[in-house]
Amino acid sequence: MKRMLLSFVLIVALSPCLWSPAIAGEDVNAKNKDGMTALMSAASAGNTDRIKLLLVAGADVKATNNEGETALYMAALAGQTDCMKALLAAGADVNAKNRNYDTPLMAAALLGQTDCVKVLLTAGADVKAKNNEGKTVADYAYATPEIAAALKAAGAVPPSGNKHINPKDGAELIFIPAGEFLMGGTDMVGPQHTVNLDGFWMYKTDVTVAQYKKFCAATVREMPSAPGWGWLDDHPIVNVSWHDAKAYADWADAALPTEAQWEKAARGADGRTYPWGNEWDATKCSNSVGNNNPAKTSPVGSYPAGASPYGCLDMAGNVWQWCADWYDANYYPNSLPHNPTGPITGTARVLRGGSWGNKVPDYFRAANRDWGGPEYRGDSGGFRCVLSSPGP
Repeated sequence: MKRMLLSFVLIVALSPCLWSPAIAGEDVNAKNKDGMTALMSAASAGNTDRIKLLLVAGADVKATNNEGETALYMAALAGQTDCMKALLAAGADVNAKNRNYDTPLMAAALLGQTDCVKVLLTAGADVKAKNNEGKTVADYAYATPEIAAALKAAGAVPPSGNKHINPKDGAELIFIPAGEFLMGGTDMVGPQHTVNLDGFWMYKTDVTVAQYKKFCAATVREMPSAPGWGWLDDHPIVNVSWHDAKAYADWADAALPTEAQWEKAARGADGRTYPWGNEWDATKCSNSVGNNNPAKTSPVGSYPAGASPYGCLDMAGNVWQWCADWYDANYYPNSLPHNPTGPITGTARVLRGGSWGNKVPDYFRAANRDWGGPEYRGDSGGFRCVLSSPGP
């Protein structure tokens, strides 16, 4: 499954002739060096009219490329529902498997393509099919609430082991699978680049006031100064420095997330702008954009519709979250491609996610970066933790 996104990106660079309109005499089933046909390229590009022309001209809807992927699989990767419907109407095999025995349904679920999942289920996709790792589609969609609900309704069995409770503080964690994702952006946050991470467990929500009180009691530590609204147990802890957050993580037998871990948990593998998708939606996180004026934090998990592709909550808004890394605005070009941990030294630590008090949507982008001195404390800053094991 880890090569799905790379396959999709590479398609854009394939033979130009595959993008031209079907013309008399064209071999509609010709393949390039990657085994790609004109039908596959049209499916990846979302060109439904081109697909219909090719089908009329005799394009083989069941042809596969060098990876065993069909045009339907390509359309599922790209989130092209109209293309999928045209291919299915022409006899595409809804359960065709690639070389790894991944199905179009698995591809769509992994990338959070909710509409595609629904189209495939309607067409009879097998929710119990297994790939060569012995996993079903549920293993790739357990933390995407809408997709998980659709799969459950279709008879999929939710996998075990995708959630974990830290016995030290009672925090619920969600497993973020190993693999590549797109990190960064094209503007001030740094160039977008591919990062490969090992699997890890991310706290589903920020550490709460109640959890931090337990930590202080266990370590004979004073609570920080209360915010203007006082301590509310189900709200995220605030007024904590990076050192405070690190001390909590050590006590909880956990760690602060690296900047890369945080971003993958927030945006998934498809490079989306916000945890919930590519369009700003003020109803999906705690913020002060426009007429919003919450004046304080919200209880953790108050915005389930704003969940990340894996099911992590409050990855945008409510409180800024400390990460383990030192901050360097120019770090990305020198970042390691596998499990980067940031610069070896610095003067400020990374903060991510935006807060209840921010008034500009850009602050809530999954790729947005901010920073603060390690001793900084504020009523809009908190944190969450990660564990490297166990894994499902």
